[in-house]
Amino acid sequence: FCAPRGIHVMVEKPLATNIEDAEKMLALANNHNIHLITNYETSWYGSNSEAYNIVHKEKKIGDI
Repeated sequence: FCAPRGIHVMVEKPLATNIEDAEKMLALANNHNIHLITNYETSWYGSNSEAYNIVHKEKKIGDI
């Protein structure tokens, strides 16, 4: 419904319940040049942002 109309799609976990459906979704997204993403609500948590800064910006635990 969305991909042929050029509408980007965000889904909740899981993206799909089997590999065949996931591959169909990927093909639709690629064919219609849209973004297809899975929402990981924890990526918006402040604690995750702080952990990212500690690891990647401050390099407090070395190279990863």
